[in-house]
Amino acid sequence: MIKISKRKVMEIIDNIFSIARKYPEVEKENIILAKKMAMKHNIKLQKKKNEYCKYCNTFFKPENVRIRINNHKVTYTCLNCNKITRFNYRTKPHLNNFKEKDSLKK
Repeated sequence: MIKISKRKVMEIIDNIFSIARKYPEVEKENIILAKKMAMKHNIKLQKKKNEYCKYCNTFFKPENVRIRINNHKVTYTCLNCNKITRFNYRTKPHLNNFKEKDSLKK
């Protein structure tokens, strides 16, 4: 078995995702292939995770997804399979708060 670097595998996965975006008729097969490849080489698809439905393996597009933001969670509802996927998100802390804390220490 030939060992491939993780960077090379990520490039291949990025290419698979770009091909899947261009050709919707093969998107499900390509997403499954990318997921299997990532599992085989122990690579996390963190940045790609919110681009597709993990249940029906279709890309989230404006016509097949509903996005809601509530209480520091983003909720994606896939309109193909009606499954819900939730992601946490945090807002960046304001720099003004840090400046105030620093001025209080002095």
